[in-house]
Amino acid sequence: NYVITAVPTNPAAYCNGTATAVMRVVEVQKPDAITGPIEICPGISYTYFGQTTQTGVGFVWSITGGTPASATGNPVMITWNPTGPYAIGLQNSLLNAPFCPSDSIQLKVKPKLINGPLVITGPPACINTTQNYAAGPAQHPEATYNWVVSPSTMGSVVGGQGTPNAQIQWNNTAGSATLILNVSLCSGSQAVSIPVTLNAPVVPVITQTGILCPGVSATLNAGAGFTSYQWAPSGNTQTISINSGGT
Repeated sequence: NYVITAVPTNPAAYCNGTATAVMRVVEVQKPDAITGPIEICPGISYTYFGQTTQTGVGFVWSITGGTPASATGNPVMITWNPTGPYAIGLQNSLLNAPFCPSDSIQLKVKPKLINGPLVITGPPACINTTQNYAAGPAQHPEATYNWVVSPSTMGSVVGGQGTPNAQIQWNNTAGSATLILNVSLCSGSQAVSIPVTLNAPVVPVITQTGILCPGVSATLNAGAGFTSYQWAPSGNTQTISINSGGT
């Protein structure tokens, strides 16, 4: 309690010299918590609840980045704006005079957004092969992925549809294709694509150096420009030495 004393500046003008009054200051405790989604889709409505152990109070809400901008009661439904920032404030307020409010507690709210820029990584391809492609950067767990090969005659998605990692089966047609990825989250989406050149296998031209005779070897050369070599029955280099004839 507080005592307020009034002293007249001119005592002769009043019958009493001083006047006093006792004032009681009421302290209202803050709410205990706000419960509800802290990750939201912009443009969508969500319900939030206030929690308190204090009796004789009601809730006063203040909303940043959503509708309504203020509210009373419990719970409150908030429709979040297309853009932030987003936050919720909550106070206890006495239901009876002197209707004192408490300090406010805050709940920060984050929008679910697509991380960008989107990229696709993966190798060039040969016809009639299966290749792996990956999307980045990492996205919110609720994001969805849709992979598309264009034109569809060039290949198919055979694995990983709906995930950031796709397996593409390239068909038996050499030429240019486009691998497209659409990422969707909440009501937003982004797309990214990469060109893919499909190469047909090149048949090596084998040349022989030397004349193969009994006791004399010759050298076979498959030509340069290949990433690996495999001879039958054995050999994995560009050139091999032979001691007998065959095909």
